Amino acid sequence: MTRPTVILLALALLWSACDRETDLEETPEQIPADTSTFSAADLQILTPVLDLKALPFNYTDTRLPPHYQSAEAYDADNTPEDNPITNMGATLGRVLFYDPQLSQNNRISCASCHEQGAAFSDPRRFSVGLNGERTKRNSMTLINSRYYENGHFFWDERAATLEAQVLLPIQDHIEMGMTLEDLVAKLQPLDYYQVLFTKAFGSEAVTAERIARALAQFTRSIVSVNSKFDRGFVAAGLPEDEEEMPNFPNFTAQENLGLDIFYRGRNGATCLYCHGNPQHVNDEAKNNGLALASTDQGKGAFTGRAADRGLFKVPTLRNLAVTGPYLHDGRFAT
Repeated sequence: MTRPTVILLALALLWSACDRETDLEETPEQIPADTSTFSAADLQILTPVLDLKALPFNYTDTRLPPHYQSAEAYDADNTPEDNPITNMGATLGRVLFYDPQLSQNNRISCASCHEQGAAFSDPRRFSVGLNGERTKRNSMTLINSRYYENGHFFWDERAATLEAQVLLPIQDHIEMGMTLEDLVAKLQPLDYYQVLFTKAFGSEAVTAERIARALAQFTRSIVSVNSKFDRGFVAAGLPEDEEEMPNFPNFTAQENLGLDIFYRGRNGATCLYCHGNPQHVNDEAKNNGLALASTDQGKGAFTGRAADRGLFKVPTLRNLAVTGPYLHDGRFAT
């Protein structure tokens, strides 16, 4: 299988480095007008710590293929009206994502459990937190997070939005072990964060809401396109009937046989019904059929509903060549 190409709208920083529900303020942020570039005075503060240029990376003008601009993709996009992706907001989110100062011991960042080289997943079966303890589940890829229409996150979908999700690992006692109050107090005095928050949100005030919004903007910018599948899908005419998916002209005979099994249900396969859309995600938690009685109840453990027992969020299949091990418990190495 050919490894897909990813638009990782993330550049390397000097830092390298992942469950409680959190209420966010409802007041929309007023984005300042002059956010196009960093001034010379800004760069004097930023460059001793961060590898940033005067012109930030362009997160807002992404060249997406036609099937990422369709009505279906638009409907699936969970970006809220009050938190659109901005260049400065996503830049701040990128800095936060790679900053181990978001953890209690200054050793664990979001990138510790979502490695860029592993398509923003964790190549370990379970992630290792600040005190060496391991998480209960595998850290799934963040790719195409913006295309989960219901906007719910984690394997058990306990986070109602991406903005809520990004704060929970920070507060988890195994993962990063911080309180939001302590995090705000830690970041507020740092002059480079004062510059970044001002550019993104209009003032230097560090708040939990702004941290959540920035991290969510950066995460939504991580989109996978231009894979061999994307090129074949476009060449095949953007077929709308997924159950009658034609062969792709750029696929080998063996790859088209795999496509036949995946989409047309040959030999009893039903891959289509969980991963059928062009972004290869699903809007509903599903039972993967691994066990009649699982020790991990998935969504059912969160909702308490018998019908939700054994249901788990369906991660995208994008870049799966590098996102192993697989499933919520990482039981499959290949």
